[in-house]
This record gives sequence, structure tokens and C-alpha cells, in this order.
Amino acid sequence: MASAGGAQPYAERVKHYYTTIPGFNETVKEMFDEWEEEGKSQIEILEHEIELLLKQVEEKRNEIVKIQKEIGTFQPENITLLIDRFIEAKHKAKPKNTDAKAKNSFAAGTENTYLHLKNTLAKFQVDISIRAFDKNTMEEFEAFLVKERFYNSTIKVLMDKLGAVLNHFKEEYGLSNDYKKYSFNLPLKDESVIYLTTEELKAFRNVNTHHLNGLTRRAQERVKDLALLMSETALRFVDSQIARADIQGGYIIKTQKKTGGKVYIPFTDRLKSILEKYDYNLKPGAINAFKGTFRRLLKSLDMPSLNEEITVWNYIGHEQVPDTRPKYEHCGAHTLRRTMINQCLIRNLRYDKITRITGHKDFDTFQRYADRATKAAEMDSVFDFLNEEPALKVVA
Repeated sequence: MASAGGAQPYAERVKHYYTTIPGFNETVKEMFDEWEEEGKSQIEILEHEIELLLKQVEEKRNEIVKIQKEIGTFQPENITLLIDRFIEAKHKAKPKNTDAKAKNSFAAGTENTYLHLKNTLAKFQVDISIRAFDKNTMEEFEAFLVKERFYNSTIKVLMDKLGAVLNHFKEEYGLSNDYKKYSFNLPLKDESVIYLTTEELKAFRNVNTHHLNGLTRRAQERVKDLALLMSETALRFVDSQIARADIQGGYIIKTQKKTGGKVYIPFTDRLKSILEKYDYNLKPGAINAFKGTFRRLLKSLDMPSLNEEITVWNYIGHEQVPDTRPKYEHCGAHTLRRTMINQCLIRNLRYDKITRITGHKDFDTFQRYADRATKAAEMDSVFDFLNEEPALKVVA
């Protein structure tokens, strides 16, 4: 049957050839078989050429390494060794200006994270070259971390740090951009906000600091004072040492190490009392030691609210994992930053005033510190520690 215009439909023409022309089917099959064989041969030739080129590249790299070793400039490609170089470079990096000083400094906690990354990479694959890292290798390393039962929050930190190392050496080793195609898409833990209530803060100010076994009263007192300082300044642990030079015009003005931004914190009588007690030399020390003593002091208060079990939901890969412990066991240095922020919110302090103290630049990050369980109607009825004398009496 002819179609409009007299042209026979394609399907009917093919059917006609197959049924009326002798040997057409076999001829077409032979033709396609020849094309397939020819295509396979061309692919094999190209793959062989690529293999030879890669071999030549490897030979040239070996020649370069040989020359570098002879002249004493050889730098290994093992990424675990390069992390040591990365840390050394960060320590040597000098800020270009005063404001960048804190941002460019390499905090001990950050260095420990890179050392943790180094040790974990060694477990992932011994002597792995920096050149091995493309999108697939990044995904394989992420899968390894999941298999090793790392929480996703830790995995994200380690993957971010690995990316920073690769970026640092990208030009030196001529790395492609393929590793940048990796994207972290694992779910993170819930946004449970744990902070000290006003009643808990008041009790902590009066905590007994001479009864914990294995610790001197001075050590306990130092942790207590440092915790109170952070709860009233919202400073991160790494920024918590305050010098006399940081006090200007009734404010503590500091440049944050994490972001490089400045914070402006009212210098209260209580803060002045703490700092003068240590002659403005209250050093934070090791964060794990602080956390352990801080939790022991909270536990010693024997408050029902601090002993109440709280479940925080973490993730390992896509598996949801409950972490149920007494509230005091969930507390650490960052709890005190959340404490200050939530106490300000309870007082209905304006967002712009709070962020001058905390240094937050965007609302999305800031709101993760807010306790969503607090009802707006309850805010005015909660005791406002910022109004308690002598806390708000600013020192001129």
C-alpha cells in the first residue's frame, strides 16, 4: 500500500527486501559482522596506543624522579607524606595583613584532623599516589570510611580536608580536575541543639572544684572558668584565649581563626574577674582534656536535667544510628557557644546584635544553633542570664 505522495513506508520496504530479494538477509548480516569486526579492531588499536602512551608517560616520570633524586629535589607522590608537607606549609604561611592573621593560622585541632586523614588514607591503601585521586577514587575512599563505621559528619570533614590537600598540590603535580567532580551526598546527623539552660548555668557557676579524683583543684577551676568564659562570649575553643590587647573600648575584639571575621563581645565584670584571676593568660589547653573534665564537673552537679538521657541521631552511610547518653555526656566546648546563642535568643536579642558577638555571616548557619523546641511564648518567662548583675555591667 502506497503512502501519501507515492512513497512506500520504510518498514514495508525493508520487509519487501527481506522477503523478495534472494540472500538479502545473509548479505546484510555479513556486512554488519564485517563492520563490527572492523570497529573492534580499531578500538583495540586505539587502546593499545593509549597503553603505549601511558607507559611512555610513566617512563618519563621515572626519569624525572631519577634526576630529582640526583640533584636532591625529589618529592614523593605518596599522599600520606604529602600531607606532612601540607601541614608544614600551612605552619610557615604568613598572613598578608593583620585581619588575616587568625584565618591563616593553623590551629592544633585542624592539624590533628589532617593527621587523622593521613593515618586513615594509609589504612585505605598503603603508598597511594596523589595522582591516583580522581572522582572514582574519592568515592572509593568515602565508601571505605563508611565500611570503617565513621559517622557521616566525620566523613564529610575528612573528604573536605582531602580536597584541600589535592587543591594545594594540584599545580605542582599537574593533577586533573576529575577529583573535583566528587560530591558529598550522604545524610548528616539531625539538628539536635544541646545547650545549658539558665538553671544549669547557675548551678555550674557554683560547682565544687576540689573533689574530682585525679585532678588538682587548680585544673578543675581552670576548666570551670574557661567554660564560663565561653558560655558568655560564644567564642570557639580555639579562640578562647583572651589577651589584654583584645580589650578595646568596653569590648573583646577578636579575629576568628576559623573564618577570619571579627567579633565584638561586651566586656562584662564577670569576664573581667575571670581574666584577671589568670592575669589574662587563661590558656585553653587540649580540647579533649577540657571536654573530659567539663563533663565530670557537670555530672557532679547531679541535676535531673543533666542526667536525663538524650538521643542524637547520627548516620553511617545511609544507616541511622542512635547515640543515647545522659545530657552531660553530649556536652563539650561547642555546647557553650550554643548556650550563649540560645540565651540571647531567649532574651529576644536582635539577630544583628547576636551575630556581632558570634561572627555568623549567614542566617542558615546561625539558625542551626537555635533550639527549635523553645516556644516563642516561653521566651519571656525564662530567666535571662544576660540581665543578671553583674554580667551586663560593661567595663569602660
